Amino acid sequence: MPAERHVVVTATRTPTPIEEVLASVVVIDRDEIERSLAGDAGDLLRFHAGLDIARTGGPGQTTSLFIRGAESNHTLVMVDGVRINPGTIGQPGLQNLAPELIERIEVVKGPRSALYGTDAIGGVVNVITRRGSLDGWSAQLGYGDYDTREASVIGGVAGDAGSLDLGLSWIDSAGFPTRSDDTVDRGFDNLSLTMGGNASVDAIDLTARLWHAEGNTEYSDFFLTTVDQDLDNSAASLKGAVATGDQGLLTVTAAYMKDEIRQNQSPDFLETDRLTLDAQQDWRANDQHSLSAGVQY
Repeated sequence: MPAERHVVVTATRTPTPIEEVLASVVVIDRDEIERSLAGDAGDLLRFHAGLDIARTGGPGQTTSLFIRGAESNHTLVMVDGVRINPGTIGQPGLQNLAPELIERIEVVKGPRSALYGTDAIGGVVNVITRRGSLDGWSAQLGYGDYDTREASVIGGVAGDAGSLDLGLSWIDSAGFPTRSDDTVDRGFDNLSLTMGGNASVDAIDLTARLWHAEGNTEYSDFFLTTVDQDLDNSAASLKGAVATGDQGLLTVTAAYMKDEIRQNQSPDFLETDRLTLDAQQDWRANDQHSLSAGVQY
């Protein structure tokens, strides 16, 4: 798809043609995702200028993103507009985002803290999940090296009353050693789900989205002891939009995020639960000028 046809929302928090955005923006669309054969969202980002990916091992291992040299915890990562950065280690689970469930990724390079807060010092990554009601039904099965098995199904239904989207992705791999001085294969498994829907109630347009990933990651610690941890990630949102006058739009969003890691060889764990309430009022004076104001809790 030509770049001039893209409309992005991440750079300004309002739908804007990409050629009108002053910030440096990268859009990774569905065609590019399918050609890439990427294993996770980190693989999709690493081939673009200014985006550096670091892994502590192979697929399924902790992945960090550095935008234009900023620290890894200075990049805000969102799923359908819901921030998934944990309040503990600061690094979102890019390795847990299955490419099969992603419609496109919008990346804004450079600071966006005025719009999104302190997480966005280096940039913003917004992962938009697929709308099966628009794409139609599809499924795939795969088997590859390291005893890797994967499957996915995407689809949805649409009607006069609204639409419903569904996506399911599963991968299980025996993996390979996470360190060069190790000989034990360390694998991972991930089961991911996306759901969504749109409906209109009187003059209010309602949109609901859910992304959930759970699984297990094996690795070797500093002393080459074989350990593993369970993961549980979720991002959900309910959005209502209503026209205010001829040129105004009021959008209210309630969002919930969960990031949990639990070690199986010890009682150690990390957990973040975040509830966000957001209201944004947009006014468009004409084709060239608009004004937005909002509040977030």
